[in-house]
Amino acid sequence: MNKFETFSILLHKNASCVYNAGEKIEGSVRVVLKKSMKIRGILVKLTGKAELEWSENSVQIGYNPTYYKNHETYIDLAIILFGQGPNSNKQIELLEGEHKFPFKFHLPVNIPSSFEHKYGKIKYLLKAVIDKPWTFDYIREIPLTVKSALDLNTQYEAKARIDKRSSTNFGCLSCKSGSISAVVYLNKSGYIPGDKINIKLNINNSSNQTIAYSMVTLVKFSVCSNWRTFLEIPIKIIMGTIPLKETIPEQPIAGSTPRTESPKPKVSN
Repeated sequence: MNKFETFSILLHKNASCVYNAGEKIEGSVRVVLKKSMKIRGILVKLTGKAELEWSENSVQIGYNPTYYKNHETYIDLAIILFGQGPNSNKQIELLEGEHKFPFKFHLPVNIPSSFEHKYGKIKYLLKAVIDKPWTFDYIREIPLTVKSALDLNTQYEAKARIDKRSSTNFGCLSCKSGSISAVVYLNKSGYIPGDKINIKLNINNSSNQTIAYSMVTLVKFSVCSNWRTFLEIPIKIIMGTIPLKETIPEQPIAGSTPRTESPKPKVSN
């Protein structure tokens, strides 16, 4: 018979479950019982770890792929809220009715941000456990999103301009049909969430190919026709949380005509 009416984790003043590195996590574990229950204890855990796994195929025929796997722990904390720890043989009775057990954790300052990729992830988890002897424990979990602080002023590359060029030729040696070249320019490499990324582009089509469109993503700039991509320029930017205090002034792209403002007319008295 299920003696539980409610078993949950309540976070104080943070329904989004998003925290900055170095921030406090405050909340409570709420338990509502229909009948009294004998348990070993109630505890809450905060864990943060990275897991990595991928495989590589061998170039030799008949060889099985090689698998790689590793993990790293950034935080592993536990607080006993009621009763004893998991290594104790003592039992204690939790009476029927509503119970709230407050807790507080302090995230380290130097932990990395949450991350998820097909080859690995960095995951932070808050877990409440009702430890029952000689049977399965009752568990509730809440995944947390952690954002690490990155001061762009401490990153040398964040102030660097991006000035990347690429070109492609069409045809063979005896029947050349021209080329397409492009230049991508950004006046800095470091940005914080909410920043506008101003991009300057210069495309030179010296071929008989028709450019249907060009597009920019956070990782590359592409020049395309309706059926193929002519060229791509990778763009690497640095995302931080503390903005740059100063940036390098914008400069015109080589081969482009600088824009000038017409002089303002003088007003006579």
